[in-house]
Amino acid sequence: AKPFRSLGFRPLEFICNLALGAGNFRFRRGFTALEIVIVVSILSLLGSLSLVSFLNARRVQDLVTAGNDLVVVLRLAQQKAASGEGGSAWGVRLEQGQYVMFQGVSYATAVKTTVYALPPRVEIADWDLAGGGQDIIFSAPEGATIQQGTFVVRVRDSTAQTFAITTIGRGGESAD
Repeated sequence: AKPFRSLGFRPLEFICNLALGAGNFRFRRGFTALEIVIVVSILSLLGSLSLVSFLNARRVQDLVTAGNDLVVVLRLAQQKAASGEGGSAWGVRLEQGQYVMFQGVSYATAVKTTVYALPPRVEIADWDLAGGGQDIIFSAPEGATIQQGTFVVRVRDSTAQTFAITTIGRGGESAD
C-alpha cells in the first residue's frame, strides 16, 4: 500500500472529501471579518447581560442581609431591655445610612451606643413610628415599645427593591 502522500493529497483532506462527498474540497484558512464581528457582538451582548444580572443579584443580596441584620439588632435591643441588662431601657435609632443600638431612655441621653453601618447601596427610608421620631425604645423590664410602626430598608434610588419592617407594641418585629 502506498502512503497517502504519494497519492497526491493529505490524509485530512482525503477524509473530509470522503465524508462530504466533495471532489474539489479546499480548506479555508482563517475567518472573514463579518464572522469575527458577529461572534464579538454575541459575546459582548452575553457579557453585558451577565453583568447586569450579577449586579442586580448583588444589590438584592445586600438588601436582604441588611434587613435581616436590622431585625436581629431590634430583637437584641428588646432582649437586653427585657432581661434588665444595664438596669435601663434599650433602643435603636434609625438613620438613612446606619442604625444605632443604644442603652437609655433616649438616644440623646444614651449611656452606651453601637453603630451599624448599612452597605453603600442600601438605606433606611419611610419610617412611620407612633409618636414620630426615628427611635424605637424598648422599656425595661417588659421589653415592650410604644413606637409601633413601619419603616423600609431599600436599595438606594429604587422603590421596587424593598425590605419592609413593622414594629409591634409588645416588641415584636416582622419583616416582609
